[in-house]
Amino acid sequence: MSMAARGVDAKKSVVEDANSLEFFEDFEQVSTVPLLLSEVEKILEARKDLQLREDPDAAMSAEFTKTLDYAQRFGHSRSYEADEALRSIMEELRTQTPDMEKRLHKFEEVQLINLAPETVEEAKALIPTLVRVDDDILENVLQQIMAFRSFAT
Repeated sequence: MSMAARGVDAKKSVVEDANSLEFFEDFEQVSTVPLLLSEVEKILEARKDLQLREDPDAAMSAEFTKTLDYAQRFGHSRSYEADEALRSIMEELRTQTPDMEKRLHKFEEVQLINLAPETVEEAKALIPTLVRVDDDILENVLQQIMAFRSFAT
């Protein structure tokens, strides 16, 4: 039976591959914004609080709890303002890079913030798609993120 006959949209059957920056069409929309771990933490905390207010005896699923634990551990618990400031830094750096091929993808930007590599080599090891980005550009991005982090803490 064909994918169309099964009700599967052929465009949606594309396999996502972060290693080659291939994502579903919806992810590539301008309005789609990948979340920072600190944002995931805030969303999950709000959901947990809401559920506990509605039903104090409610138990969160194991998956929810594991995801929240991960976000709390690695999300760096920044304020909304700090998250927005980091996004603004990334936007400014993106507009300063005229060569579209060397610009960071929004997925890469978020991963740089989430993973917090300290060197270009570490960044490229953690995020393989960064090999196409000049070391000077990437070094500048890392310095901006680290400067913000040291100022914000």
